[in-house]
Amino acid sequence: MLNNNKRSSPENSCDTQRESITHILNNNGKDLRFDGIKYHVFKGRGIENKFILKDISGVFKSGQLSAIMGPSGAGKSSLMNILAGYRTKNVSGNTFVNKEERDPHEFRKITSYIMQDDLLLPHLSVEETMMCSANLKLSESTDTATKKMMVHDILSVLSLSDAIHTRTSQLSGGQKKRLAIAQELVNNPPVMFFDEPTRWVLCQIKMKAFCFEIYLIADDVTGKVWLTALMSSHRTQQKSTLFF
Repeated sequence: MLNNNKRSSPENSCDTQRESITHILNNNGKDLRFDGIKYHVFKGRGIENKFILKDISGVFKSGQLSAIMGPSGAGKSSLMNILAGYRTKNVSGNTFVNKEERDPHEFRKITSYIMQDDLLLPHLSVEETMMCSANLKLSESTDTATKKMMVHDILSVLSLSDAIHTRTSQLSGGQKKRLAIAQELVNNPPVMFFDEPTRWVLCQIKMKAFCFEIYLIADDVTGKVWLTALMSSHRTQQKSTLFF
């Protein structure tokens, strides 16, 4: 099931939010369209191939948080990996970026993939974690002062400024997910993939609150930087899915 959270144009709702952002401004947006996606697995000689995805088509617009929903085993992660360019074997169909056929190698350069688990070094502070990402992802010609400005801008967008000197081990679950997203925003990707970011939350009471917070985080940053955000979720029966 594909869902889109629609927004008004960037000329309207995002202008005020963008005024305070100095780093994440050069994102012109990338629409992602896919037609007739098929994916099968080989079952063995003499056995008919099993289709995981068959004739799947759709479009994800910049400035929107879109969701692929369904139960476990429905093919959500397979579709995500195909669209991200990580899965190519036994795949057919066409994928376009702003009406041009996608170049898998070039597409990976402009995308970020948020995994289910947040891989953070527990002894580093939020600022130290972000500076590590900046040093790894930005060119060597970018000076330290510019990197710090970028880092502080991103942390401000994600409401992490108050936790800038806090060790990552002391962050809440929502703050950790915000930081994971912040790390990926360092090189200003126009397209982001979120692979079931709430899957590990088992307690039903905590799950509802946490899932809704994560959806709000992703939606908030999507509008502020006008990116294309795609999230997979197997939680189709919870209240927070009404967000889409």
